[in-house]
Amino acid sequence: MTEAPPKTEPEGNNIVTFLAPGSRIEPPRLLLADDNPVTRQLVRRALEEQGYRVELAADGDEAGALLAAGNPDIVLLDINLPGRNGFEILDLVRRTPGLTGTAVVFLREPFEKVDEQRLAASPGDGLIHKPLKSSEWAEKVKDILNKKNRRASRS
Repeated sequence: MTEAPPKTEPEGNNIVTFLAPGSRIEPPRLLLADDNPVTRQLVRRALEEQGYRVELAADGDEAGALLAAGNPDIVLLDINLPGRNGFEILDLVRRTPGLTGTAVVFLREPFEKVDEQRLAASPGDGLIHKPLKSSEWAEKVKDILNKKNRRASRS
């Protein structure tokens, strides 16, 4: 016969909050646009394990269509995408009223040819240098979303 674990009393300052009826907390939604299928699957797996909802686009045109159909919290965007490039997708996000609060982060490969002046002048929310370890993707995304939320709360 096994003994039941001892009962413990709740500690002093435990607070329980209840959501209002009909409200729900959704995980952050993320769009990853990258033409490398290995990168897409690696990043998707790493972020979904941390509770993010991830949509994938293999090129800029697919990313534009997914942006038109939804409102992600953050877009991870390869700069040199086939079709519309990362700068064009960033412009689309910034021009679309429903997407103005969406964070846009460029992804860059080492030694990738990029218009450095345009990158420096872009109104993006960050830059991630690839490759990253799987464990680093979620931390980078979390940091960017926290910065975005702090900026939004100050305005």
